[in-house]
Amino acid sequence: MNDKKIFVNGNWWNSTLISVPKDYMEYFDFIDLGAKQGKMRKFANQNFNGKNGLHIEIEEKYIKDMELNNIPCIQADITNLSFPSKCVDFVISTHTIEHLPDITQVKKVVEMSINTAKDFVYFTWPSFDSEKYLESLGITQFFSKMSGHTCHLTINDMNQILKELNIKNSICTSWNRIFNSEYSSIVPFDAPIDCEIENKKKYGKIPKVQFTEPVFYENICLIQLSNSLKFQNALKYMKTFTNA
Repeated sequence: MNDKKIFVNGNWWNSTLISVPKDYMEYFDFIDLGAKQGKMRKFANQNFNGKNGLHIEIEEKYIKDMELNNIPCIQADITNLSFPSKCVDFVISTHTIEHLPDITQVKKVVEMSINTAKDFVYFTWPSFDSEKYLESLGITQFFSKMSGHTCHLTINDMNQILKELNIKNSICTSWNRIFNSEYSSIVPFDAPIDCEIENKKKYGKIPKVQFTEPVFYENICLIQLSNSLKFQNALKYMKTFTNA
């Protein structure tokens, strides 16, 4: 038994290796990693034609919420989890990998996801790529101040992970470009950890700046594993918001 502990969202969690059996997975066509209350199942259905999802979450309070709503779920650490090879059409993970301890753990999750999915893998996370530029202006984005965001992964970091895993077909890009410091996500650089974005004025004046370097709100990575209709649907969705 592979037992360990993992630090996520300010807490140490017991982590036991969970190997999900093949017969259990026959009902599902996608997996949602870091599902919280399972709200992404509607997104997966509308945009990727996902029908039946298995939702993975480490926090017990979210597991209870999903169980109350009859949403299929497993309480597990996504860095200590395995599935049968190619047992679902796709794996999604939205705003979860930034909560992992470091890039090494992100790589484990990416590799597991690639081995599990047949058609594609889809990740989103906050854009930490412009942190140094914003710091030079005396500002940052609120999600860079969140204590639960322990891994400030960049697009270059994800591309390096995919290179190390010998993945040839992927699109990693950013969307929702921010052009100036008046955008809602911008806070003073010296704002406190876990600052309240709704009351950011109390943390000091934000200088008015037009950005001369690219600043984005969110990063996205679509990893192609086949040329199926579901992958084409995912690519079409992605092109709606980016120049991919």
